[in-house]
Amino acid sequence: MAVTPARSDLLLAGGFVVTMHRPPGAAGERPVGRVFHPGTVAVRDGAIVAVGPAAEVEAAWTAPERIDCARAAVLPGLVNGHVHAAMSLLKGRAGARPLARRLREVVWPFARAMDEDACRVASRLGCLEMMRAGITTFCDMWPFLDATADAVAESGLRAVLSPYLLEDGGELDALPAAAARWNNPRLGVAVGIQSLYGCPEPLARRAAAVAAEAGLPIHMHAAETREEVAAGHTVARIDALGLLGPGTILAHAVHVTDADMARIAARGAGVAHNPGSNAKLGTGIARAGALRAAGVAVGLGTDSAAANDRHDLFDEMRLALLFDRRDGAGTLGPADALAMATIDGARVLGLDGLIGSLAPGKRADLIVVDLADPRFAPLHLDRPDAVLADLVFVAGAADVRDVVVDGRVVVRDRRATTLDGAEVAAAARRAAERCLGAAGLA
Repeated sequence: MAVTPARSDLLLAGGFVVTMHRPPGAAGERPVGRVFHPGTVAVRDGAIVAVGPAAEVEAAWTAPERIDCARAAVLPGLVNGHVHAAMSLLKGRAGARPLARRLREVVWPFARAMDEDACRVASRLGCLEMMRAGITTFCDMWPFLDATADAVAESGLRAVLSPYLLEDGGELDALPAAAARWNNPRLGVAVGIQSLYGCPEPLARRAAAVAAEAGLPIHMHAAETREEVAAGHTVARIDALGLLGPGTILAHAVHVTDADMARIAARGAGVAHNPGSNAKLGTGIARAGALRAAGVAVGLGTDSAAANDRHDLFDEMRLALLFDRRDGAGTLGPADALAMATIDGARVLGLDGLIGSLAPGKRADLIVVDLADPRFAPLHLDRPDAVLADLVFVAGAADVRDVVVDGRVVVRDRRATTLDGAEVAAAARRAAERCLGAAGLA
């Protein structure tokens, strides 16, 4: 007797499906979990309801909308673990300045010159670039949380937002109530601290107390340069101030010792690895392989447009592997890079129960990567390891064709459906001119 298929909302059908899902008890399984080709993912009410071989899923599920994924890969949405979206207005403006001068002469004057409207415009620009690059979730650090939240809500993306605490408490006291005020399940908050060297210790201690009382994660730059570590702004000091614990997101963690790695792992904190930004600024390269071997959850970040000039996690995956192989000591492969950009990045943000892999019950955050371009030839679809290598070493942001967040198609055929690209770019140019002028950077 034939079984009538159940009704879903959307089918992503016939693709090379990389689940990144490791079932309980499968700790020894490779980081990509199962691969299905041809595979299909069924989505209903914003969640994944089925994933598996195309014939099986499509026999059990029907949908009014179907995205043909033949000659394409279907992946979990990418997770950008550290970014300053509103700094998208600073692309190309900081020149070759080293980090300390970049912050002092460009970033901090620009931040002081911004207002809510400029932040909203700039954050929309950052969201547009990220969503078109397959980034469905990001962890942001900047002031004007409500303005950033408006931009994220309009774009349809998922985000964890944190303030940019420097000399004063800013939005710290209002932070615990922010998520309830936004009333958006795709928006979360974290306590953001620029760094130990940029935040007075009394404020850092108060931030730690707020985070503990409200059960919020902490997002901060840490051990990014040799100079800050030499000045005593170390992982041990972060720990002593009560800032290192489960849910703490350490951006960069370039200059950490083996003892630091063990401490980070023991406290349950995670690291957002930013190889592109660190390379451009000449601050060094985090030992991602060693951090992972020490038991630390490691995700990837693009950092700001003032440091990296682009929000492309395909770049970061490729760089993470290339830098890991320096001196012939590499331990990471394409599957590890994909894990850092998806499930491990979600784990760093404490969201791995919701996103980061393709499994029934998870939120439907997915991307479709077009593999039809001749650059991918000969595309050995019968050899999963070869396709995974293509996704990391060949693919780039421009190959992202479709993006789904919470079951909603926010990018279709490389065009955003929620934001008008031309309008966003025009508004960004006007805001950049105004803020750069006010900051004395025009």
